Amino acid sequence: MFRWRRLNVIQNSIKNLAHHAWIFDSMGLDNTPYYSINIHGGVRGESENLINQVNNLPLNIKNRLTFENDEKCYSVVQLYEIYKKTNVPVVYDWHHHHFNNDNLTPEEAS
Repeated sequence: MFRWRRLNVIQNSIKNLAHHAWIFDSMGLDNTPYYSINIHGGVRGESENLINQVNNLPLNIKNRLTFENDEKCYSVVQLYEIYKKTNVPVVYDWHHHHFNNDNLTPEEAS
């Protein structure tokens, strides 16, 4: 049941992202992170799954995504590793970095 629930969360997340991308497309917004859909990485320790899911998204979603570091699951360092495999830019959140800094100063992380 746990796996089914996680699959359900992933499927619903992709539906939500597709809806946001459709709205942006309908508004005639460029297919770039300049008009971003800013998200957090989700479950800690699932970066390979996250990378696979992101790399399989339609480009009108993927090209608009940005990842923001959070206080529990993904630090700037971890998101940078994900960026290298997905080309999804990282948005730095100073407040979240304060709680999940991966031994980087704010200056090093930004």
